[in-house]
Amino acid sequence: MEIKEQNTIEMHVEVSNEDSKVKWYKDGEVIPEHDDHFEFKRVGRKHSIVIKNVTVHQEGEYIAAVGDQECSCELTVIGK
Repeated sequence: MEIKEQNTIEMHVEVSNEDSKVKWYKDGEVIPEHDDHFEFKRVGRKHSIVIKNVTVHQEGEYIAAVGDQECSCELTVIGK
């Protein structure tokens, strides 16, 4: 995915069980649930991560994981 700096991006993953807990990672590191740079949403089986006012520091690989199942996305941030 590509996004311009200072915009907002939302990445989604849908899991098969509403009780599943999704862990989000950036470049292999767990993103803490209380990180002010990210907002986490959950509606039923759909889990999302929102990044507002994106900067080049948020560029990288994002992974949503449930147990040993993973889904990944590469985020590229384009300067203004």
